[in-house]
This record gives sequence, C-alpha cells and structure tokens, in this order.
Amino acid sequence: MVVAMSAFALANCGGDGADGVNGLVSATVEEAGANCPNGGISIETGSDTNGNGALDADEVLQTEFVCSGSEGLPNLVVTTAEPPGVNCPQGGQRVEFGIDDNANGVLDIAEVDGSTFVCDGLVSLVAQSNEPDGLNCGTGGTRIDTGIDLNGSGELDTFEITDTDFVCNAGFGLIVADASTGNFGSTPGNIYSVNSQTGVATIIAPLTDTVTALAFDANGTLFGTTRGGVNPEGEIVTIDVATGTITPVGPSGLNLLPDISFAPDGTLFAWTENNDDLATIDPATGVATVIASPINSAGSGLAVADDGTIFFTANGSSFQTVDPSSGASLSTIAMSGSIAPINAMTFVDGVLYGIQKAAVGRSLVTIDPSTGAVTIVGAGGGLSDNADALAVPQ
Repeated sequence: MVVAMSAFALANCGGDGADGVNGLVSATVEEAGANCPNGGISIETGSDTNGNGALDADEVLQTEFVCSGSEGLPNLVVTTAEPPGVNCPQGGQRVEFGIDDNANGVLDIAEVDGSTFVCDGLVSLVAQSNEPDGLNCGTGGTRIDTGIDLNGSGELDTFEITDTDFVCNAGFGLIVADASTGNFGSTPGNIYSVNSQTGVATIIAPLTDTVTALAFDANGTLFGTTRGGVNPEGEIVTIDVATGTITPVGPSGLNLLPDISFAPDGTLFAWTENNDDLATIDPATGVATVIASPINSAGSGLAVADDGTIFFTANGSSFQTVDPSSGASLSTIAMSGSIAPINAMTFVDGVLYGIQKAAVGRSLVTIDPSTGAVTIVGAGGGLSDNADALAVPQ
C-alpha cells in the first residue's frame, strides 16, 4: 500500500494471541510548522491496548515525520507484510517512508528515508532497575517501567515505555543547598537530595545562585534566600528543585537571612543574622517585616513545629523557643550528644532535623525538641562542606 499525504490506520492481522495486542500505525498530514517547515506526513505507531481498532492518543508509542522538500515533492508511505523473523517474531508490518524524488508515484529503494515495524502478537513487558537516591526516591529504591513490546525484541526499549512507577525504600529525602562553593563566596554551589537514613547527599543539579535558606510552602514551592551572588544578599527567591534554577521573588529589605520556615498557617518566618531579629516575609513580594527580638545572638537555624512553636538555634550548645509576636525567648533547651553549631533546621513528622557544622565536614543530625539530644544520622560527614540550607517537601 502506498500513501501520498493522506491519512490511514492499519491494524496488524492475526497472531495477537491471548496475551498479545494488535499493533497500529497511523499516517496523517503534517502541516507546515516546527516539525516540517514545508509540511509532510506524521507517522505514529503504537498498540491497540483498548481493542477499539483505532490508534488513540494515549496509545501512541513513537512518532516520526516524513517532511516535504522545498520542491513540493510528495511523501510516500509503503506498508508491506513482514514475515516472522528477527524484526517481528510473530510477523507484522514493515512501514517504509520517504520523498518521491523522481515523482513517479512509487517509493523506490533509493527514496526510502526510514522504516519501522509494527509487530503482531505484541505483549506487555515490565522492566525493573535500581533507582538511586534522588528526587524520585530520597532513600533509593526500585524503578518499574511498563510498556508494549512494539518491535517484538523481547526487551522494553525506551520509546516503548508507557508508565513508570517507583517503589522507594523506607525513609525520605531532605533537600539541602550549598551557600556557595567557598566560605562567604559568591559562586553558586549545588542542590542535593539527602537520604534520611544514611545522611548521605546526592547532587540533583547545580544552583544558579548562592543560597542561605530553604523552605517548602504547602503547595510544594521551594523558597530560598540568597547571600549576594547573582541576586543581592537577602533576596527572596523560588527554586526549581529538579534544575537548580533560581527565580527572584523580590528583595526582603534585610541583609543575611540564615534560615526561613513556614508556620502551619502559611506565615513565612525568618531570622536576620545581622540584626539578630525575628521577621516575617511576604512570599508574594519578598518584603520582610521585622518583629524584633531581645535575643542577642547571631543564630543560624530556625524551624516552626506543627503546633506553631518556633525553635531557634542561638549557639552551638542550646536552642530556644521564640514568641512569634515579640521575638522574645520563651525557653532555653541545652543540647547534648553531638555538640556543634547548627546551620539550618526543619521539622519532619515531629522530628527536628538540622545541618551540623563540625570542625571537619557537615552532617545531617536529628534534635529531640524536648530534651535537646543531638544525634548524627548515619556515619556523619555526608554533606558538602558548604551545605547551609535544609528543607523537606510537604
């Protein structure tokens, strides 16, 4: 069968078997545009998973284009029976396509620009592979791909995958960002996923600016503050976790903001290190409103618990609960166990996590908010030497 710029659909005949499905191919006119500057044919292949004899949009597994040349020569598509063999174990259809360069209405061998196979007896395939620590599974796990063996190879090729699921190991991933690549430097670092069970960080992407604080809102948007790299110091930004791209929201009007945290009611709190004050930030504009605080300490970590209690690390040996209306200290809790400055904090299901800055290396730790006991997660030292911001997706 030869088709010149017309639409058709071909269902494979026979051999689909009890657990197989028919393959379908559809060729339609492709108007002039990004895919074909002078127009052409769009060839879609897939599997008739719902058995209605038509190649529906959600059944398309592969699309190829046969584009017309500037001379306006017609495109041709030829389908021929493919006997059982290497290309299709149970037989099927071979689809060849190209431009009719000599305008004789026949797709000659020299005019074939490409070909594909739509095989009979297509079967569903499942492929499992290891999924490392990262965005899909913060603690690693298994990736499960499913699809239809369109080319009959017995293997699930990338273009045949129709669905992907993940079965993740126990725990979750925390998001950590570098302040910079050097001490108080202006060169952006990276954004990481950190395994909550081992404390080991895996790079997700390079950041496009320096970051000193992170916090997810209830909608999953990651907010941050900058330390004076690409954007001015104290700029409120949003961050694309997958790419590390930073988008400015607006200037806070303050200088260094070492940590930020959303309260259950959506209020975004911040601590300004230069003035030792508690502040709130408008997530829509970035503008900060200083609440003030009599606490005279250049603290670094700030986290709001599920009940709205604000926790603040005043130094490396204790932390305080803070009055949200005045910034005054309500209580002081001495730390025990692993004692060192805490650069950032965040709550996860009632557990307070932090980034601990030791003499050598930085580690993920848990902090008991009632006793102050600090415990290093895993072997310790799993974070970069510049890790300075911490958050967990809601």
